[in-house]
Amino acid sequence: MGSSNPRAAGSMEAPPPLMDELVEEILLRVPPSDPATLIRAGLVCKTWRRIVSDPDFLRRYHGSLTPPLLGFLHNTTFSLRAHRFVSLTSPSPFSQPSFAGGDSSPSWRVLDCRHGRVLLLIQTNSQPSAESLVIWDPITGDEQHFAPPPGPYKCAAGAVLRAAAGRCDHVHRGCPSLAVFLSSNECTTWASCVRRSSSEDDDGPATAAMWSHGSGGIFHGILTDWDPLLDGTEHSVLVGDDDLYFTVGTSCYERIILKYGLSDRRLSLKFLPFSLGVDNNMVLMTVEDGELGIACVSVTGPTLELWSRHTAAGVETWTRDRAIELRTVLPPIAFGNYPAPRTKPELRVIAFAEGADTVFISTKNNAGVFTLELKSGRVKEVFESTVPAVVFPYVGFLTSYQIARMN
Repeated sequence: MGSSNPRAAGSMEAPPPLMDELVEEILLRVPPSDPATLIRAGLVCKTWRRIVSDPDFLRRYHGSLTPPLLGFLHNTTFSLRAHRFVSLTSPSPFSQPSFAGGDSSPSWRVLDCRHGRVLLLIQTNSQPSAESLVIWDPITGDEQHFAPPPGPYKCAAGAVLRAAAGRCDHVHRGCPSLAVFLSSNECTTWASCVRRSSSEDDDGPATAAMWSHGSGGIFHGILTDWDPLLDGTEHSVLVGDDDLYFTVGTSCYERIILKYGLSDRRLSLKFLPFSLGVDNNMVLMTVEDGELGIACVSVTGPTLELWSRHTAAGVETWTRDRAIELRTVLPPIAFGNYPAPRTKPELRVIAFAEGADTVFISTKNNAGVFTLELKSGRVKEVFESTVPAVVFPYVGFLTSYQIARMN
């Protein structure tokens, strides 16, 4: 009889490793809203780390998915030096800009956030005149500092976006950016200019001469009595690849829209129906067909209204496409005593996340800030303490750089 080894007979051979192709197919099914799972997958072994860090894998992963909402930045009313990035994922890959955080750091605020980039305005003593503008990548930490256009100006707004047209895949983070800067030195006059950034900006601060000036907008006779204010406190909206839209507040508590064309560099004004522009309680958004839209909370009750703009024969009209009863989706703590009709709402829509189809709704008495996904109806409380004055959603995917750093 042949002898046998009891130890060997009682042990089981290790299963063969999964083929890389099969691992990829499994990992491609990780929801983009759960980046921590992808990071943990990279800790399993060197092979899995190589797979999830591979730009080709990430390109496939991102290709057919909606980019998730990773967090948001906010401009506070109580401190211009506070930490102002709130991560909605764990672990958080984000940190402060290099110049922020200390008692001696300059005051700064966020002007815009898009395509994985953030446009920051550095100020001295909270004055409108800026010391510098910064395009910041919160994931890689890259910063491009450059001088603003020559002043003086009383108020300003800005936008940042990827320079190349088309869908942003959030993988090629080194591609050039466009910074658009709008400023006003009078109540009725605006100037516009645009600047293309590149890797050359890393060699040192750029000068104001590197801006290309577009046409200004002189709206005397239209806005003189309204004393408009372009204050840069709200997120711009990009419609298609060419048109940027900003909201302008007035001393009459109205909102109007300022359009900037990237191709012709022209400014133009768009007026809103009175019911949409009242009380400043609205944000611009994009709708499913790619057109400009508006999200607002009704002044007659806690209802979120979604409107879209349509153009036919050169005539613009606004249509209410949807109304969401907020009492059915938000927790009771968000409401309190809702005001009487025609008074200031206690619920406010304060931001729209481009690409994620999500609105941010703030509440009175510091009950928090909630996000509402318009397609799924999913609600999440994202901020518990003092309500931020302004919110700038950060939408994007994990990159190979981020995964390698987190692993």
